[in-house]
Amino acid sequence: MLRLQSSMRWKHTDAIPFRDFIEQHNRKYIMKRQNFFSGHMQLNQSNPLSENLIDYDPILTQCMARWLWLNYKITDYPYHDLNILNIFTDLPQAIYFMRRIMQYFHDILPSESFERINYYLFPLYRCDKINERNLLDDIPGNVRIMEDMTLFPMNKTIDFNDKTNNVYINDPMQILMFNDILGNLSHDLVKYHDVTQQWEQCYIEEETIKNMNERYFDNELDYWCDNTIRQLFDIDFTDQIQRNKNLHNEIFIPTQFIQLLEQLKLYVPDFRLFIIDSPGKKTDTFYSRLRDFLGYTRIGTSKILEPYDNWWVHNCSSEDQEKNINSCITFQPDFNHLEKILTNVSENDTRYGFLKPCEIETLGEFCDKWVDHKLKETKMSVTISQDNNSIPTEFLQKLKLQLDLATKSSLNILHS
Repeated sequence: MLRLQSSMRWKHTDAIPFRDFIEQHNRKYIMKRQNFFSGHMQLNQSNPLSENLIDYDPILTQCMARWLWLNYKITDYPYHDLNILNIFTDLPQAIYFMRRIMQYFHDILPSESFERINYYLFPLYRCDKINERNLLDDIPGNVRIMEDMTLFPMNKTIDFNDKTNNVYINDPMQILMFNDILGNLSHDLVKYHDVTQQWEQCYIEEETIKNMNERYFDNELDYWCDNTIRQLFDIDFTDQIQRNKNLHNEIFIPTQFIQLLEQLKLYVPDFRLFIIDSPGKKTDTFYSRLRDFLGYTRIGTSKILEPYDNWWVHNCSSEDQEKNINSCITFQPDFNHLEKILTNVSENDTRYGFLKPCEIETLGEFCDKWVDHKLKETKMSVTISQDNNSIPTEFLQKLKLQLDLATKSSLNILHS
């Protein structure tokens, strides 16, 4: 079927952006509400590249707690409490880390300091009928699952100017996102047309929604796709665009990540981010290094993960596209994209500058920097000193192993 690219054509058809198609599909699978004993290790199987964060407990939780507390003492103490909000899709994992972090704070802080910590779990999509009392009974401190609220309503269009739809928190908030968020955020599929020198956005007609061969690209960008492109690629980027051949191919851009930031700015205007996930890796070859030396800009892209990495391809058969599409379609994010978005997003109106500066660290770098100094000295020792008899030998051995493993991890941390 011939697809004309007039500005009115898509308005006369029931076409939706590629990202909306992905989001509609994922909503059936995205919220994981099993209890912890129902097989937590199976929850991340939709992402074969995702590491199990619990393998790095207790070193990760302790380093996170120390980072949270020091940043709180520097920026918000004594005028505000330490407010922690963990956005989640994987409820068992979110509860696990809430328990471990709050227990660590409870063990090391005096009671008057511990009482100033508030920890909330906030669902990306609505996740009701949660037995909050049973799930949180053994967790010390002020903790809550905000099950009646959501960043993205399931059955209505988001109004980014309406504060009555949900919740408004005026106090400073530390936002945590573990490895169950970025991969579940929908992306736009775009390409740069070298003849018209315009960006084009992928659309799918709803009447043929199951047949991805019915997709098409149009230079009529919707608001969110256009906004994301402007955040990622400078206005005066034309020369670099024309010298980057991969821009003529189709690339994924994290549009829903910008929507999430806008929602946070609306409901929690004074916030900082702590994100942990496995980012996409750039291929480092002699050719790529030569292009860097000559001044070419590398343009990254998120990736759709297996088993759906080829499912969306234009020349893929309808039978292959529909086969086994029975789980969440996940992405591997490009952290450099996210960093650029966080530093370029408009209306930078928080007290300390909106999410600036941003820093990307490997898990190994973060743990090495924030691990308890005494335990780090133990790690560097050839043998475990008898002077450390207040700390169980098994714990010290596990800590040393985790610090070694963290240096080999693919996990990165982005924080502001």
